Amino acid sequence: MAELATSVAAGVICSLLEKLGSLAAAEYAMFSSDRRQVELLVDELSSMKAVLEKLAYMENLDPLTRQWRDQVRELTYDTEDSIVSSMLQDRQDGAKDWFIWKIFPFFKDLREGYSLSKQINQIKAAVIELSARRERLRVDEVISTSSHVSIDPRLHVLYKDAAGLVGIDGQKDKLIGMLKDGDQHLKVVSVVGFGGLGKTTLANLVYDASPTLQHHEHRFDCRAFLSVSQRPDINGVFCILLRMFGGSITPSDNINVQLLVSMLNKHLQHKRYFIVIDDLWNESDWHTIRCAFPDNNSGSRLIVTTRIDSVALDCCSNRREYVYPMKPLEEEYSRRLFLTRIFGSEDACPEYLKEASAEILRKCGGLPLAINVVSGFLASKKTPERKEHWDRVQSSLGTIDREFEPMKQMSQILNLSYMHLPHHLRACFLHLGIYPEDREIMTDDLVKQWVAEDFVPCSPHRRDREDVAKDYFNELVNRSILQPVDIDYKDEVLSCRLHDMMLEFILNKSADENFITVMDRFGVRSGGTSKIRRLSLQSDQENRVPVPEAIILTQVRSLATFGACIDGVFSRLKFIRVLVVDRCRMTLDDMVGVCLLLQLRYLKIAFDMLDDEFDLVVPPEILNLRSLETLDITDVQDATLTERIADLSSLRHLLLPLEVVLPDDIGRMKSLRTIRKFDMSKNSVACINGLGELTNLRDLQVRFDDTWNSDQKKEI
Repeated sequence: MAELATSVAAGVICSLLEKLGSLAAAEYAMFSSDRRQVELLVDELSSMKAVLEKLAYMENLDPLTRQWRDQVRELTYDTEDSIVSSMLQDRQDGAKDWFIWKIFPFFKDLREGYSLSKQINQIKAAVIELSARRERLRVDEVISTSSHVSIDPRLHVLYKDAAGLVGIDGQKDKLIGMLKDGDQHLKVVSVVGFGGLGKTTLANLVYDASPTLQHHEHRFDCRAFLSVSQRPDINGVFCILLRMFGGSITPSDNINVQLLVSMLNKHLQHKRYFIVIDDLWNESDWHTIRCAFPDNNSGSRLIVTTRIDSVALDCCSNRREYVYPMKPLEEEYSRRLFLTRIFGSEDACPEYLKEASAEILRKCGGLPLAINVVSGFLASKKTPERKEHWDRVQSSLGTIDREFEPMKQMSQILNLSYMHLPHHLRACFLHLGIYPEDREIMTDDLVKQWVAEDFVPCSPHRRDREDVAKDYFNELVNRSILQPVDIDYKDEVLSCRLHDMMLEFILNKSADENFITVMDRFGVRSGGTSKIRRLSLQSDQENRVPVPEAIILTQVRSLATFGACIDGVFSRLKFIRVLVVDRCRMTLDDMVGVCLLLQLRYLKIAFDMLDDEFDLVVPPEILNLRSLETLDITDVQDATLTERIADLSSLRHLLLPLEVVLPDDIGRMKSLRTIRKFDMSKNSVACINGLGELTNLRDLQVRFDDTWNSDQKKEI
C-alpha cells in the first residue's frame, strides 16, 4: 500500500504549495530575507512533490523510503495546520488588516508566539533535512499531466444493453421460472455466489420484470428492493420498507424491532408482495427480517442474494432446489463484454490482440466486475490498440481461482486499476470511502467536496476547478471504478454507486495511510484514531456513534455523518473544510456551533426522512463562514434562512427547499453560480429582479405555480 500513501502525500503538498506561492507573491509586510526563504521552501517542496509522484507508481518501497514519505506528509499537514492556526488567531484577536488575513499571515506560531522569521527557519530546517534524505533516494523527477475528459461514449452501449452483452437474459429467465413455479404460499429464492459475479444485477433485472409475472391472477400489490450489507441496521431496513409502502415511520421514533415487525405484518397481511433482499451476510439477520413477511397465501415472492451458501440454504428452509447458484460468465459473453467496452464492438478488435485478450479473459475468470475493471483500464488509454498495454496487463494479473479464495485474487484486479490511476485521481478515489455501502452518490456532491478538500489544484490554463473535478469524476467512471446510476439525456452521469468490493478495497488501502477513519455503532471499522484527517460516522437514529473524548479531532478536515450522533463534536473541530450531516436533526445550538467552524467551505444538511414539522434554522452567525462556497439544505423539509445570507460574498452554490424565501438584495451575491430551488411565488419582485444581477449564475432551478399573479409579472 506504499503507492497509496506516496500519492496522497504528493496531493497534500499541492495544497500547501498554492498557499506558499501566494505568500511569496503577496505585497505583505515581511523582510526581504523572509520572502526569499519562502521562495526556497516552494522550490524544495516542489522537488519533493515530483519525487513522490514518481514513487506513487512503485508497488514495493523499502522501509527507509516509506519513512521519508510519511515524514513529508506529516510535515506538510502540520505546516498547513500552522498556517490556519495563525489565520484563526488573527481573526479571533480582531485582525488589524482584512487584506492581510485574506493573504494568510503564515508562520506566526499560535501558542509560542514565535516570530515569522523563526517559523520560516524552523520549517526550512525540517525541509532541508528531508531534502538531504531525498537526495539519497536518487529518484528522477517526473511530471504528470491531464486533459479535459468526457464520459466515454462506449459506456452508453455497455449499460444500455448490459443484459445482452453478458448473456444474463438466460439466467434471468431461469430465476423467473423458479419464482413462478409453486403454489400461493410465500416462496423464497436465494441467489448465491462470490462477489463480482453480478448477483445484484441479476436480482435487479428480475425485480424490474416482476410486474410481468402473471403466473397468478393478480399483480404484486407491493414491491421493494433493499440492500442490507454486512452489518445491517434492521430497524432502518424495516423503516425504509414501511415508508416504501406509504407509512411515515422513521428511525428517530425509537420504536423496537418487534413493533416494526408487527406493523409490517399488518400492512402486508392481505397483499401480494415482491421483495428483494440484497447482500445478506448471516442467518441471524435473516431470521429477524423473515418475521416481517407473512405467508398469507397470496403468491408473494422474496429473492435473497448472498455470498454465503449456508445463508442461501437457510433462507430457503434448506431446500436446495430454491437456491440459484450464480456462475461466472461463459467465454463468449466474457469476450463480448470485454471487447465492447474497449472498442465499441466485438468485431472491432484487431486480430493481433485476440490472443492477448483470450489470456487476459482467462485470468479474469468470467467475473463481470473483473472484466469491467480491466477493460475500463485499457479503454482509458489514448491508444488502447497498442499491444504493450495488453502485455502489461497480462503480466500483472494472477489467475482467478474459482475454487480457492476468489475474493483475495480479485484484489489483484482492483489493484491493477488503482496502480494505473494518475496521481491526481487517487485522493478523489479514496475519498469515496466516506460514503456507506450501497449509497447512491450525487455527482455534484463529489465535485464540490473534492474542490473544498483541495484535491483539485488550480489549473495552469485557468480552467474552473469544478470543471476539472468533473473531469476527474468522468475518468473514474470511464475506468469502471464508479457505476453510473442516473444518466441524463445528454449522457451525463448525475449519480453513481460504488461496488461493495471496490469500497472494501478503498477502505483497506486508506487504512495504511489513515486517509479516512470510518466509525459505526460497533466502533472503528477502518483507519486509525491518531491524527484523524477525515472522519465518517455511520449509524442509525437508535444506535448512535459517540466519538470518545480521547480521540483528537482538531486535525479533521472532512466530517460526514450518516444518521450518527454529533453531540459535542463541533466544538472539537478546528480545521474542518467539508461537513455533511445526513439523517440527523440540527438544532439552533448545533447550527450556531457549525457557524464557528471558520474554515468551512462545504456544508450539506439533509434530513428529509425525519418528521415534517422540524424546521432547520440558518442563523445570522453563518456570516462567520467567510470561506463557505456551498450551502446545500435542499433535502430538508423546511428551513428558515437569515436575511443576512446575502453578505456571504464567497458563496457559490445555494441549494434550498422550495419554501425558503431569499432576501431582496440577493443581487449582491456576485459569486453565486447555482441557485436551487427558487419558488417565484414565495419570493419578492425585488429578489426576482436581483437574479438578473448575478452575472456568474450557471444553474437556476425555479418553480412557477398559480399563486404567481399577473401584478408580480408586470413588475418584473
